[in-house]
Amino acid sequence: MREHLQPFWFSRSSIRRFRFVLIAAAACFSGASGTFAADTDPIDAITREFSVYVGNPTATIPRVDAITREFTVYVSNPTAAIPRVDAITREFSVYVGNPTAIIPSTDAISREFIVGVSVVAQTPTPTPSPTPFNDAVFLGNSVPPQIATDHGWPVQITARNTGNTVWTAGMLFALQATSDTCNLIPSNSVDLAPSAAVDPGADYTFSTILQGPSAPGSCELTLQMGQNGNLFGPVFQASVNVVTAVNDASALGHTIPALLAPGSSLGVGVTFKNTGNTVWYGGSTFALKVLQDTCSMIGLAEIPIQVDQITTPNQVYQFIFQLTAPPTEGPCTLQFSMTDSGTVFGETQTVNLTIAIPPNAARGWENYE
Repeated sequence: MREHLQPFWFSRSSIRRFRFVLIAAAACFSGASGTFAADTDPIDAITREFSVYVGNPTATIPRVDAITREFTVYVSNPTAAIPRVDAITREFSVYVGNPTAIIPSTDAISREFIVGVSVVAQTPTPTPSPTPFNDAVFLGNSVPPQIATDHGWPVQITARNTGNTVWTAGMLFALQATSDTCNLIPSNSVDLAPSAAVDPGADYTFSTILQGPSAPGSCELTLQMGQNGNLFGPVFQASVNVVTAVNDASALGHTIPALLAPGSSLGVGVTFKNTGNTVWYGGSTFALKVLQDTCSMIGLAEIPIQVDQITTPNQVYQFIFQLTAPPTEGPCTLQFSMTDSGTVFGETQTVNLTIAIPPNAARGWENYE
């Protein structure tokens, strides 16, 4: 339904003013709701378009919570139609003049109307989720230029997650060997720790062991991040020279006392330096061999390297263990050497000590009890 204005004519120089009031009642449209496009019947306007319904011509208008606002429109065409007002169920635009514009003195008409509009709390448009993408950069590594035949060398490679996904083992993220001419990484991949979750922007250090082949030679290794076999990010490249393994060690000393009271216990240390070209590390075949223990004070044939400990060539490692003296007095001898898979190598460390009551110790207290 559309309402039209019929002009009242006065003198030519007069301003013809016609007051038209439209009140949008919510009760008249109790069953209507929804979203409509703007009703924009053209009006011969002075300047610009103004939206009555808070600038959103597609918003849904509810049946209730309507308020009333008043607008005055000046048009130069006295016969122009005013847009239909149906505020409860639709919104519309009207062409209004600049409030500071000069109204022509002839053929002008003032139309004033009241429009019922709704104040609607707009539901925010959900922000679309970004498209997942994987990316990475490598930050550093401990891959050596040389390793020994038939021996492992622990290495670490650090990568940063520069994508927008989270790396987890469950999502099959891993550091994958794309080229490995000497099979230095037999599994062809380095997995994340089961509990690891590498968020975007976070760093993660992959740990693995390069396994030297049986024959010397030159090896090429390339690695790249991947998810379930789909590679992404830059390629990490390394050249590794494989040389014949040489095990050797120097005995540097110990903390075992020369005198130990019968039945006493204490922690001691024996230190060796790696003078070969292999690497001693926890979980490897390297250990401290107990060659002699005449008083059975240690109770072990070999003392292993602690987990996560790595001793590269020219580095020093101290083996820590417990020593328990026998209950009887007498001399004891301990002798140690390094071993690899049961094969002893390097220098030997010999310790002679005496099991006896210290000179300042009190005796026979039981006689006074």
